[in-house]
Amino acid sequence: MAGGHLPGLAGLAAFRHHAFPGTPATAVRDGYPVGTWVKNQRLAARAADQIVQRRQAGLPVASSAGALTEARRAALEEIDPGWCPVWDTGWQRCFRLVQNLLQNGGALPVAAGKVIVQGEDLGRWVAAQRQCGSSSCPHSNGSWRT
Repeated sequence: MAGGHLPGLAGLAAFRHHAFPGTPATAVRDGYPVGTWVKNQRLAARAADQIVQRRQAGLPVASSAGALTEARRAALEEIDPGWCPVWDTGWQRCFRLVQNLLQNGGALPVAAGKVIVQGEDLGRWVAAQRQCGSSSCPHSNGSWRT
């Protein structure tokens, strides 16, 4: 979607500016479907990553059509370094909501049902992170603390 890149970037920037982390797929900004656009950019980024992996493995690449260019990736990362998380976007969304809460002087939620932000139960999410001991958890390497 060549013509949609600039409106998409503007929409993502607006969502980040207004502290709407993890742009939901249903998000619309000034009539533009920015949520769908970001979702499509994530798919294109993953396609680009797969192409890189295939080339590094010495495998043929039939086409790079649909893959995100480095310039577009850089533009997205300038607006929001977490726009394309390697883990579930729901996890990333809750992480950003908790991060924003703490940065704005709020306390870390300790119980489910006490702090609901944009429909997300942050207390339940924090409790789940504390219980998770699996290496499959996004934060198991400590990167969630940044």
